[in-house]
Amino acid sequence: MKKHSARAAHEAPLGRVSRTAERFYVTALWVLAAGVVVAHGLGAFALRSTLWGANVYAFLPGAALPLALALLGAGLWLAARTDPTPAPLVRLDAWSPFARRAGAIAALGGSFLLFWIFREGHTLLGDGSPLTRSLPLGQRFHPYQPLTFLIHHGFYTITHGLFPGDDPRETARATVALSSALAGALFIPVAWALAREIARALNRATEDAGGARAAAPLVFLALIAQGYVQLYFGYVENYTFSALLIGVYLLAGMSCLRGAAPLALPGVALVLGMALDLSNVLLVPSFLVLVVARLAASNRRLAVLRDLVLMSLFGTAIKALIASVEPGYDIALTAWRVVLQALLGHGDRAQSLAYMFSGEHVRDFLNEQLLIGPAGSFLFVTAVVGIAIARARLSAAGWFVLVAGLVSLGGAWAATDLGLGYPRDWDLFAPSGMVFTAAALYLVLSSPWEGAPVRRWLLVLGLVALFHTVPWIALNTSFDRSFERFKVLPLGLGRTESAVGAIYLARGDTTQALDWFQRSLDAYPANNVAAFRLGQIRMRRGRYPEAGLAFATALRSRPDRDDYRFGLVDAIVRGGGPADMARAHLDTLLARKPDEPAYWAAYGIVCLGLGDRARAVSAFGRAGEMAPADSAMLARLRLDLSATDGYARAVREEWPRIAGD
Repeated sequence: MKKHSARAAHEAPLGRVSRTAERFYVTALWVLAAGVVVAHGLGAFALRSTLWGANVYAFLPGAALPLALALLGAGLWLAARTDPTPAPLVRLDAWSPFARRAGAIAALGGSFLLFWIFREGHTLLGDGSPLTRSLPLGQRFHPYQPLTFLIHHGFYTITHGLFPGDDPRETARATVALSSALAGALFIPVAWALAREIARALNRATEDAGGARAAAPLVFLALIAQGYVQLYFGYVENYTFSALLIGVYLLAGMSCLRGAAPLALPGVALVLGMALDLSNVLLVPSFLVLVVARLAASNRRLAVLRDLVLMSLFGTAIKALIASVEPGYDIALTAWRVVLQALLGHGDRAQSLAYMFSGEHVRDFLNEQLLIGPAGSFLFVTAVVGIAIARARLSAAGWFVLVAGLVSLGGAWAATDLGLGYPRDWDLFAPSGMVFTAAALYLVLSSPWEGAPVRRWLLVLGLVALFHTVPWIALNTSFDRSFERFKVLPLGLGRTESAVGAIYLARGDTTQALDWFQRSLDAYPANNVAAFRLGQIRMRRGRYPEAGLAFATALRSRPDRDDYRFGLVDAIVRGGGPADMARAHLDTLLARKPDEPAYWAAYGIVCLGLGDRARAVSAFGRAGEMAPADSAMLARLRLDLSATDGYARAVREEWPRIAGD
């Protein structure tokens, strides 16, 4: 009797603590839901640029937001009054083997069609445009995504015949989109298996296997309804495969900790993930948790050593494969540099630290996390606080996901030097949303819950996520609507205006292009891209002195760019500027690229204008040796050497060909 009383006295405060944690999670979820709704409302009307992670409804038809709010309200009302137990899906283990196989095939095929039909209709975000330009040219390597680029190249080689067309960039875009949708189809079974693995936390907390089975479909809904899932809707970039491998890694790691998989499985997944995207080096600390946990089991130590050897051999093979594509490339050394870059930033460290703790960075970070969520890191931080409230003793799986989430969150915060700007580089962070969401769900479900409340909690989470993510998918299918949204993105440094101007220029609308490039320079006078494009347009209009000023502005910002320097030479020569200045710039170009025949031909013409016939003859001779196919043009230039108007005729007749007109 005394023992029973003592036990009851010990358990009573723990029960109160668990109920306190449960109330905290419920309150936090409703705060998150309210925050998401309010953010989308403000983003749709008053703060389109500031709330760029929640401004999607501003660019959809006016009825979209009221309809979405009505559907969300109806769903929340039902969730509050019913036990959302998806009975038909609970007993999948009772299905016959044939039914399970047929269901799996249907899920794969149906999800692929969904991802493909509602695929992205633009390449405005990320590095989609450079990717589609480089693939038809045979590029198959990128230092930060070495294996991803190799896969893109191989997939383009195999499937480009499915998408015939006059523009190879559109063909490349289609092949990358196809691989994205296929990766999405593979993500569905991974997410389902991961959901079942996460739901086991509820089983351990409540000793209710049936409740865990009932919760698994709702965990699955939460996993596939987050913003990062946009990567699978034909998204053209380098992070889709990485997001898929992160899901595989988390699944393999959790399976390993309960003895259902060897350590080699998450080890191989980690190596592949790092080869796909070096930023996955942030998952290494969580893998060390797996190693320590397996070594702690005395009967597993030899197996752990065996698996580490297998992992090392696999990593060596991957390293050799990539080195065969890019001789001299060291993936381990580059990964280390990625870590240093994240910790130290680019250039001025003081400036980088100042930005990291600025209001602008806080704005962009929160928008980024909302966009790839809305649960994600917000729910993860909530789960960490809940652990403290519940005074929880974490299992090995809990430590695994906690470390993965904390390190990924630190990496996301420390990433301050983004070449395209936070809103455009959203995809860089999208795969980490998978880590945050999975970790948060596991940690929350590890607390003791009653069956119906946790299922309601999960359903509410899924509905709020759908309210956020579905309109983003719809928006991205439309180029025009996405382009209008792009115009309000706060990329900084005149990058938004410059990119918009480039799109108008590609469409042939030089009037709009000029306006946007000028806006870019007004916002940031050192924007070299805008200045260069502005110079190109002015050259086409014959406004050579003004073009020269624009090229000079671009060159001051990027003196390493040869195209900027030669553009300035072009403007000087055609505009009748000082030939000695043009020759000075050509001296620099030839010092960098002495085997470029166009530079030698241009150098000869400029020397002709300066009256230096000896150097002109020598330059034309060098150009002829390097470009024998242009012998006719060079012969005409040699005739100009003895003509009184030779320089003027060379500039008028031969220079445009040399300049690439």
